[in-house]
Amino acid sequence: MTAANAGGHSARLRSFSDLAARDGVLLLACAVAAGLSIICGCVSSRPSQNRQIHIAVNSSGVISVAGKPCRLSVVSRKLKSLGATPQTPIAIALPPSGGDDVMKALTRELVSGGFRHFVFVRPREIDASASSHQKRQQSIKHAP
Repeated sequence: MTAANAGGHSARLRSFSDLAARDGVLLLACAVAAGLSIICGCVSSRPSQNRQIHIAVNSSGVISVAGKPCRLSVVSRKLKSLGATPQTPIAIALPPSGGDDVMKALTRELVSGGFRHFVFVRPREIDASASSHQKRQQSIKHAP
């Protein structure tokens, strides 16, 4: 082997080690990017399986899916067009009173469409008035 060949061989080894170091950095960067995409989720125009879809029923029985009016017979199709899968959570807001018939009909429609993760919610009502016992206690304290 000549000195020129030995020098060229050494130069190749140096450039190979530089390449390996750069590849290591590139590999690390790819691993970090993949990890972040798994943790944060990928950005998509379709709803992810973790994003909840909202259905609302007003006091007149009108159904809205994602804020847009929808007939009962096409609720499942509308959900699928929004990218919902059988694992997508669905929250259904019912009016404070009534709506039981719509709730049963929506249950049938969603189950027949393959949806299994849905919950019905009603607005909470809070009674902030004092009970008769509390009123009696207050009148005793203020009696002369």
